[in-house]
Amino acid sequence: MKKNITYILPLIGDLEILKEELATTLEMLTDIKNYIHLIVVIDNKNNEKHDFINLLKSCFSDVNIIASDNETNLFSTLYNKALGKVTTDYVYLGIIGNVLSIQQIQSFLSIYATNECKVFYFERAILDVVYSYPYSALCYGWLLCHKIFELTDLIISIDIFKKIGYFDKSKILQKYFDWDFYIKICRNYDFEGIPIPPNDSVYNFINYPYTVDYKISKDISHRYLLRKDSENREKIFMLDLSVNNKPCYKIAILQEGWGYVHSQLCFLNFLDMLYGTGFATYKVLFSFDASILDIEDSDLVIFVRCSHCNILNIISYCNNHNIKSLYMIDDNWIRIAKEWPKLYANMFIPRGDEYDVFLQALKACTAVLVYNKYLKKDIEPYANKVYTLPININLDFFPNYKQDNTDIIIGYAGTPRFNEEAFRALSEIGRENKNIRILLFGILKEDDMKYFEGIDIIRLPYMSYINYCEEISKISPHILVAPLDNSIASMSKCANKYLEITAANSVGVYSDLYPYSEVIKDNYNGILVHTNTEDEWKERIYYLLNNKDIFDNIRKNAREDLEKKYTTKVVMKRFKRLICNIITIKPPP
Repeated sequence: MKKNITYILPLIGDLEILKEELATTLEMLTDIKNYIHLIVVIDNKNNEKHDFINLLKSCFSDVNIIASDNETNLFSTLYNKALGKVTTDYVYLGIIGNVLSIQQIQSFLSIYATNECKVFYFERAILDVVYSYPYSALCYGWLLCHKIFELTDLIISIDIFKKIGYFDKSKILQKYFDWDFYIKICRNYDFEGIPIPPNDSVYNFINYPYTVDYKISKDISHRYLLRKDSENREKIFMLDLSVNNKPCYKIAILQEGWGYVHSQLCFLNFLDMLYGTGFATYKVLFSFDASILDIEDSDLVIFVRCSHCNILNIISYCNNHNIKSLYMIDDNWIRIAKEWPKLYANMFIPRGDEYDVFLQALKACTAVLVYNKYLKKDIEPYANKVYTLPININLDFFPNYKQDNTDIIIGYAGTPRFNEEAFRALSEIGRENKNIRILLFGILKEDDMKYFEGIDIIRLPYMSYINYCEEISKISPHILVAPLDNSIASMSKCANKYLEITAANSVGVYSDLYPYSEVIKDNYNGILVHTNTEDEWKERIYYLLNNKDIFDNIRKNAREDLEKKYTTKVVMKRFKRLICNIITIKPPP
């Protein structure tokens, strides 16, 4: 039988204390010996002659025993030593007391035979925090908040380690090195579920009986693992903890299950770029799971579009302990139930739970952040102070691909819009021109999708922001539409579509409504549709398709405008001033 899995077993600590668990581990390993290669990594050379090692050698003729020269008390270091010796396609990273069962291996092999996924996970019956199994579009954002996997839940392709590197060996991550690695994986790969539960371990990386516990708090580990990987990662991180013995800012960001994109655009773009400058560290938490312990040492707690009742306790604690709080809202929740009843009539209604929490949070927070004059006007009656910032975009997320496609691609990328005319125009152009392909990227209403029946479209699902930026840059559509209806809720939105369309090297056709009318000069850095009829949307799209010089000039002008006004670096100074202003606001007497 071909063996597809290498099982890595690290041995840390006093093996005499672990004698009972070692006996169980040996018994379970023996049951699956025909399915696995076994590598054992010993943290203490003195354990090389331990009875357990001798028994392993007698049961596994091909076991690979690796001994560390120095005792590290770091699972990350031991796994890294073993990973370089793996010869199978997949690896299982075990721990004393947790061994794959034959049923689990067979379930994996049956799925693996027809699936090219690089990461498989055994599905827990109930995840501790999140409300469903990891949805690939949301998984990255969830992992920033919470360690939703255990390493023993996963079977991982060895190719992943070769491409993105091994585990971080910092002592800061003694108990959370695996969480750090899940985030790295999730930036580039999807996780495929295996419909069988994982084993529950007696020990995990948190409660393991280490010989030396480095006693790094979860708070510090969490802030560290959200910082980008680099050769001097630990040293640079220390610069953000204190400068000249003066502590740097500690920020906590609370978001809900769908909140990551908003956190990234409004805060993480800036905070990640400030890495190593001595400004701040941050961590991201689920609004519905965060506790007082999670935020008690913070200088600023940011609430990103939160409406869960748990945040009211957090805000109350902040107010009573001189911790500043900032509520960020970039949609008009005051109006959407009335103006978009099909989607929101049951959510944001007066006396509704979510709506009431939202209003109470606005009133209780130190300040509120918005990006739009209409939204600011509606929010001001409820808030202590309202700040505005320009929108921004981090161009590092948008690779510059060489385009070799011969087809003309036009379309839409985003979430539902209450404007059918633009979609009708796209479908008609697609039917009239076989050399033009229609891209529909993201979440669209069923009514809008009906217009494209019988057309060969490029259909891409909603995906994580990082993957979205990658894909839209790779496709680089010629034209993308950005329709709005004339409700105040729609005109309260941000003009992010302009930034993303331009970053993707595309040209945008926009509704002549705020906020687009504020950032677009017609026929200069975009095209505005004035009357919002299907005919005008078609005419304006064809105008670009039939006038290459105008198309090229608009694309060039938009890029120059973006780089001059809207990159994260350009807006950075205002962002830093905002954060400093809020943190230094004196509490009311």
